[in-house]
Amino acid sequence: MRLKSIFILAAALPVAAHALSIDGDTQLHVAVGQPLSVSVPVTLAGDEQSRIYYRLTPAAGLADAEERAAESVHASFDPSGPAILLSTVSRVTVPAMRLHLEVGAGSVVVSRDLTILSNIPDL
Repeated sequence: MRLKSIFILAAALPVAAHALSIDGDTQLHVAVGQPLSVSVPVTLAGDEQSRIYYRLTPAAGLADAEERAAESVHASFDPSGPAILLSTVSRVTVPAMRLHLEVGAGSVVVSRDLTILSNIPDL
């Protein structure tokens, strides 16, 4: 009986682990001098969409200008994606910034470090 209970518990674990994930690249590209507008796809299982929460913070150890730019990034959830949309009101003026994104649904939380690279146009 005990072996059967352990098997049932073990079989249920992978389902919870795959109920939520942050997909896509860890490097995102934007045009320097333009506002940031990028999408980070997420995968949700079942009705988790109604329970989703997220937190975006600057990565640790950033230079002052990069940290100010990272702090100005706003995150929102797009249920049609589903995705976390990252945007700024002002133009991106730093060549790169690093962000830490946490996404959760219920007791499942996943995180990913993201690097935003600014593309400098050819002159």
